[in-house]
Amino acid sequence: MEGFPKVGDVLVWTEPPDGYHVNFTNPQKDTVLLHASLGVSISCVISLLLTGINLYVAFLVTKKPFPQHFLALAGCVLVAASQSIIFVCQMRGVLGVHVWEMPLDHARWESTLLLAANLLAIPATALAKSGLYVFYHEVIGVTPRAYFILIPAAFSIVAFVVMWIIQLFASATIAVRPKPVLEFSQTFASPL
Repeated sequence: MEGFPKVGDVLVWTEPPDGYHVNFTNPQKDTVLLHASLGVSISCVISLLLTGINLYVAFLVTKKPFPQHFLALAGCVLVAASQSIIFVCQMRGVLGVHVWEMPLDHARWESTLLLAANLLAIPATALAKSGLYVFYHEVIGVTPRAYFILIPAAFSIVAFVVMWIIQLFASATIAVRPKPVLEFSQTFASPL
């Protein structure tokens, strides 16, 4: 592969800092990122347990599920999938590793999995917020005050959709992006 630096015989994403000893077999890890990821994972497990209790009561005890319960269920599935991907990255030992201590193939694998985790977590958050908006709208009912719920809900959903699209296209490889129609040299070389 052209353009990527080598450390020894291994292609890496970027060159290590000056004086840094690279160890591919036992790389140093960013412990702050690992602790933050662990904290998020623990909070997701707790929220999944609490949501599970809520869904159990709605579906099995009262047998009266509301729309927000279905939104919460869909959000839980997406959060569980996202956290599973992050857990796989932690178990494979690629989460928190500096990019100069990771072979290029592993870095691509990790960035693809983390992109998938982000693309699953964004709609999960949107579904959870939508469930809250549906609940508040049902509590308030059809009154003029309902617009104080519906307008922020619309802005929030649009923001999540835009953020998801930006995340998806910002992470596309350069080879996939369309080339400009005219190169800079062609614009001045062509006669009028």
